[in-house]
Amino acid sequence: MTRRVRLGFGLATVLVACESASSLDADVPPAVAWLAAAAVVPDTNEVSSSTILQPAGAKLALSRLETNDLWILGFEAEPIDRLRSVVEAMGSDFEQLRSAAPLASPDACIEQLPAPSWGRFIGPLGASREVPRGEVPPFRAPWLSGVCAPEPDVPGRDADMLSPLSLEVNGKFCGRDALSQTGCDLEFRWERCNIGAQPPLDLRREWDDRVCVVRESECVPMEKGELGLRSAGFRCEPSSSSPLELRIHRPKSPEDVSFVRAEHVRVIDGALPELPPTDWITPDLLQRNHLSAMLELDTRVVVSTHPSERCGLVCPEPAVTQLVFVDRDSMEIVRTATAPPCLTRLAPHPEGGFVGAFQREHTSFDVARFDDGGRVVATTHLMDAPAEPPALWIAGLEYLPELDRYVVILAPNNRAVREIVHSDNHILLFDRELAVVSRGGLPFLGDRVAITSATRVSTPSGDRLLLEEDAGGRYLLTDLEVTEIQRSAGLPVGVGLSRRTHAVLQLDDERLLFAAGGDLPVLGEVFPSSENNVRLLAHQFEALAESSVLAPFGPDVVLAVVRPQASGAEAIYLSRFDTRAFRFLPGSPRLRMPDGSDPGAATRSLVDSKGRIWLGFARSPFLTRLEPSAAD
Repeated sequence: MTRRVRLGFGLATVLVACESASSLDADVPPAVAWLAAAAVVPDTNEVSSSTILQPAGAKLALSRLETNDLWILGFEAEPIDRLRSVVEAMGSDFEQLRSAAPLASPDACIEQLPAPSWGRFIGPLGASREVPRGEVPPFRAPWLSGVCAPEPDVPGRDADMLSPLSLEVNGKFCGRDALSQTGCDLEFRWERCNIGAQPPLDLRREWDDRVCVVRESECVPMEKGELGLRSAGFRCEPSSSSPLELRIHRPKSPEDVSFVRAEHVRVIDGALPELPPTDWITPDLLQRNHLSAMLELDTRVVVSTHPSERCGLVCPEPAVTQLVFVDRDSMEIVRTATAPPCLTRLAPHPEGGFVGAFQREHTSFDVARFDDGGRVVATTHLMDAPAEPPALWIAGLEYLPELDRYVVILAPNNRAVREIVHSDNHILLFDRELAVVSRGGLPFLGDRVAITSATRVSTPSGDRLLLEEDAGGRYLLTDLEVTEIQRSAGLPVGVGLSRRTHAVLQLDDERLLFAAGGDLPVLGEVFPSSENNVRLLAHQFEALAESSVLAPFGPDVVLAVVRPQASGAEAIYLSRFDTRAFRFLPGSPRLRMPDGSDPGAATRSLVDSKGRIWLGFARSPFLTRLEPSAAD
């Protein structure tokens, strides 16, 4: 049902059919809650007179010259309510502002009112037509000059987003705090962009979070940017420097950049023991866990859990291991089974079931074969544990299909002594019957080392074992042959002793992507077959954060599970990394657990046969599954 609005003229000189010279009636859609009217000079688009913004149902009155165009504007309630909330959040009185100021000339960006949902145009000769939504010009309200979206670094304002405002210059992201907001004006710290000094730029943030070029600026708008983000692009040609292409990325909310859908299942009953918060991601945090291994079996994912104690670098006694079988699609627990203590590594068996490596308290290191239900079929003793624990731990277990062999790494941790380091029993090959066929030693690393992980990788020269060595920030590639294990030299990744390497992903036969933590966390590439084997390092530009898990996430994109480096911070965020441009993409939403608890760092990951990513965390009883959102 339509309503009618009466528009009264103070100085009307043009007759409109069926109307008096002093008024005009028009039908208004029922959804319109606010109205305004403006008389506009056709050649200049200057507003000669206008009403204030006022509730629908009130009579609109303004002066109109005979040569003016006339616009009647209708607004729905929601955008005006949103504008009111921003005004009041800044401490201003919305009613006082809107009732004291008329409209101003149309503008493509600056100080805009919300987009009208309805409009009517009346020409100088009285011709009247209704204007569809989206074709009404954007009128200004000068009283909005001091009203803008809140500053992005207000504590707690964007707790679910790693950063709501980031700057990209000439295709490269700048470092943290390169772009800041003072009042409504945006300020640029060019030294964070590595492009040299630049002249000031005159851009401002509007109440609805648009970024606008202030008049007389040297910048012109470009097209929009990243999918799922509001991205303002500008080309600037300052007279004193080279042209710049700027993109200002402003995620609206976690929902607007929800490129993943997360589902959770609780795999450990009861409350877990409290863990103190840590500022850094350490080997102990990553390797000593209540959830220590995951493996896909047909339509299920099996998880090795330790409800009462954490297992990894050490094996406490007694240490109960429970295998939890989760349906890969429904996320329902379909079976549980009791397993040997400290079962911390799992690998598939070619004849069905799986193989696991475990430590019997402080006495021995063993491997076992399990059937599909988690029952032990056979076991093999690998070696006795050193007399002075904790000196060794199980750093890796991999099945090598090309060799039809398993390889297990019994690695010294960072408290190991020289005699342990030089032992020849650290790398063991055994067959599918669990018979040990070869024993070898780790490459010489010095007196103190910490092998934090061992993963099979493929290179043009064949399968190799990639060892992540924490203490010196190095990776080691060990060649594997049927009869012996060849020692290899270390591949320094050039990140210095202040960093720790703790995540790796094979991108293709030529490249490995690694994460390094420390005082300045980075991602980097290793080219094992090249003499110049380390590529330029990439920083998480949104915040000082380090990645503990890397997983493939579509063509040329990697999902990085990151944690900001702040005292006691345990929040987890999901970031996308573009391996072609070698940069993080903007918009990193927070990952929350069903019970609202902080999960701690992501410590275990699995990519299933459908490309979904499964995660386990340092301080959470939940297993999480991530998959690309259908909206992305």
